[in-house]
Amino acid sequence: MACNVGRAASIVTRIVFEFTPSTLWLIGGIVLMLLELLMPGGIVFFLGFSAACVGLLFLLGVVHSPVSAFIAWFISSLVLLVGFRGIMQRFAPATLEKANTDEDFDAYNQIVEVAETIPSQGEGRIHFRSTTWRARNYDGEQPLAQGSQARLIFRENLVWIVEAVDSVEVNESHAEEG
Repeated sequence: MACNVGRAASIVTRIVFEFTPSTLWLIGGIVLMLLELLMPGGIVFFLGFSAACVGLLFLLGVVHSPVSAFIAWFISSLVLLVGFRGIMQRFAPATLEKANTDEDFDAYNQIVEVAETIPSQGEGRIHFRSTTWRARNYDGEQPLAQGSQARLIFRENLVWIVEAVDSVEVNESHAEEG
């Protein structure tokens, strides 16, 4: 019993006061496992756990060289990732957030102000998202006067295609927003 306590004390002393390969592997493993808190997903934790295991193998005298340590870390990391990551994800599923990545989709049917008169067959400018954009009249029958309201229909490259909006429609859309 006294021999085991003495051996444990010498291992703790070696870990705390000496930067041996085993200490570096243990510290690196603990750091990687703590980094899992910042980057959840299970991969970094298993890499860190494998590194800590290699540090213990160094302490126990199973691993002697840096090459054998790297091979042990590589194999144990693969085994842990392939074998236990799926199990871990069942107990702690990842947080998934699905968001619309098409910015134009959110802009369709929005009411904008005409900044520069849009001729019936030409281009003008509209105010949208704190800047002005080139715009073309969808109908093409009547021009859209400066200061009037228009609805975004779709976008062709950098030109918004708009249509005229009735004043009744504008009041209804403002009532729905408020």
